[in-house]
Amino acid sequence: MADFKRLKSAHLDLPVNGLVVIGGRNDAGKSSALDAVEAAIGGKRHTPKRPVREGADAAEVQLSLTRDDGTPAYDVVRRITAGGTHSLVITDHAGRRTHSPQQLLNDMVGDRFIDPASFLSAKPADQRDRLLSTVPGLAEELARLSVLRQQWFDERRDVNRDLKRARAVVDSIGELPATQERKSAVTLTKQLQALQSDQHRQHQDKAQAEALRNRLTGEHAERRRIDARMDALDAELKTLGADAFAIAEVIDRTNGQLKAAEAAIAAHEPVDCFALEFELEGIDEHNRQCEAAATVARRHAEASDEARTLADQSAALSDRLLAADAAKADAVDGVTMPVPGLAVDEDGVTLDGLPLSQASQSGRLRVALGVAAALRSELRAVWVRDGAFLDDESMADLERWAEDRDVVVLVERVGTHDPGCIEIVDGEVRA
Repeated sequence: MADFKRLKSAHLDLPVNGLVVIGGRNDAGKSSALDAVEAAIGGKRHTPKRPVREGADAAEVQLSLTRDDGTPAYDVVRRITAGGTHSLVITDHAGRRTHSPQQLLNDMVGDRFIDPASFLSAKPADQRDRLLSTVPGLAEELARLSVLRQQWFDERRDVNRDLKRARAVVDSIGELPATQERKSAVTLTKQLQALQSDQHRQHQDKAQAEALRNRLTGEHAERRRIDARMDALDAELKTLGADAFAIAEVIDRTNGQLKAAEAAIAAHEPVDCFALEFELEGIDEHNRQCEAAATVARRHAEASDEARTLADQSAALSDRLLAADAAKADAVDGVTMPVPGLAVDEDGVTLDGLPLSQASQSGRLRVALGVAAALRSELRAVWVRDGAFLDDESMADLERWAEDRDVVVLVERVGTHDPGCIEIVDGEVRA
């Protein structure tokens, strides 16, 4: 590699597997070496903004890729100009050029991340997604369940809002007013007219009786006057006798009429129209109250029915949410994780039941390497950009892991104290 970032010219001869430390002081060009390899393989998406060393016209990176048995596979040459133009040439072991060079590299690398340290520094949700991507189809199934769960959650939220409103209507009504039977103004009017007719007849009968009493008093006075005259006028006795007989008949007849009138009066029941008149005057208010009570009762019944229906819907949606959560848990439980004790939840990745951020440094590294190994790739290399967080025990674990899995691990560390360290000094590999 030449003229890439801080590198002037550097040649790295890497083993097939094991741990390789690229060391040196800060700003010596350690990161430039790893960036150069990543840009050569990943293309523009993995190229830094200013890849060409200051003062140079172009940067060039050459890679020789071998098969698992150590035989040559491909030679990769990527050239990047100061203007940002990329050219990529890949030839096989026989010198034949590949027609789609970037696609070949993409197929080799796949969806693998190169730096396990980037997994540890990622957000919990991103760590979870990367881990799930190691299982074909699992991320898609969990995404489908998550969409379905969100749909049911939103639907239940809307139902619970309507349920709260319906219950508020029921509570606002409170105790229902007593139910009253509606009354008919026509019926009450007819009843009142009948009573008034009876009352009128009673008044007529009383007036007639009074007139008869007055008449009888006058007739008795006339009888006395006539008797007086009879005593004084014997001569007129015969003439007046006839008159007296006639008057007696009238008196008898009047007495009969009086008795009949008094009997009629006695036969009448006392009539009181006040109560019915009062009731008729208030019939509109009474019926308005009846209608209001019926309306309140109807609203109460409708709101109660709606509240019961919405409560049932909310419960059904809650069951669906639980079923979705159970399905997601079953989908994850059925997966063999790359590291024992590794699991996922809604928030991220856990190790032995605790969030990954709370695990030990060695445990977190073990998880990152396990996930890296689970992502299939023909490129059997792993980058550890920030080796400063690795202690001696972690470095030993990393070396054993690389040898066990036949992978080369490149670790960038400040300093040169690590055995076999490839030291970068002022943009070049120290001999």
